[in-house]
Parts: sequence; C-alpha cells; structure tokens
Amino acid sequence: MSKLLSIILSFVFILHTSNIYAENLLLSSNTTNNIKKVFGFSEIQKSDKILIKIMNLQKAKSGNTFVEGHEVTIRLAYRGHSNEIELIGIFLEGNKEPLIAKIIPGESATKRVQYIVKGNIENYCFKTNKILVVVKKKNKLLASSKSFYSFISDCGTH
Repeated sequence: MSKLLSIILSFVFILHTSNIYAENLLLSSNTTNNIKKVFGFSEIQKSDKILIKIMNLQKAKSGNTFVEGHEVTIRLAYRGHSNEIELIGIFLEGNKEPLIAKIIPGESATKRVQYIVKGNIENYCFKTNKILVVVKKKNKLLASSKSFYSFISDCGTH
C-alpha cells in the first residue's frame, strides 16, 4: 500500500509542478536570431532543470490567469550544479527585441542560481506571450519556456 501511495504522490507532484517546466520551444525567427546574437549559435535543447515561475499572475473570475499591464515579473532557478553556467539569456517572444535580460552568474554561483527579473511586454490589448530562459553551460544551450496571457487595460490610449 505504501508503494502505491508513493507512486500516486509522485504523480500528483508532477502534475502540480508541470506548469513550471519546459513547454514547447517553437520560436519565431526574430527570437532565434536574437538568441544567435547573444550566444553565437541558436541550437537549443529543452531542459527541465530550468524552472520558471511568473510572479505577477492574477486570477480572473473565470479561473483563467493573466498578467495585467506592460510588465512581467519572473523568478527563474536552475536545478543542479550551476558553477558551469557561463551565461543566462531571458527572452520575451513577441517583442521586437526579445532579449529582456542577460546574466553572467560568476564564480559565486556554486550551489543554486535563482533570479527575479522584470521585463516589458510590447503587445496589443490581449495576447499570449512566452518567456524563454536560455542557459549556456558547457558550450550547450539549455532552454525552458513558459507561456502566459497578458491584458493591457489602457491599450486604447497608446
């Protein structure tokens, strides 16, 4: 019975945390070119070691979640040995200039890497956006993405 309970709890944990891990990595040519500019190449591998959480999500009465306004706040972390991370790029798919932050962790990042980053959303009133975090480690690009819906209430004034 305890083995069955352990399997069920593991499954529930996976379901509960699955929205943090990598989504599909289909990217626009603009984002792909931007990645190439930052890292020198753009061949990325999906990774579940990069955790992304959108911090300023709100919940509508319908139950749907969204980010209101022109700014998204994300928390990112890397599970595993982070002392070999050379560079982290954070991209917002759909922006004219997708790169919103570039981080060089340095030698002090030996155990855990965790950052909170704010980025500006360039969009029209309602849009689905995608945050992409790319980590360069041992000459490989590892990536994870998270989609979110944004709503800009003052969109008629711009």
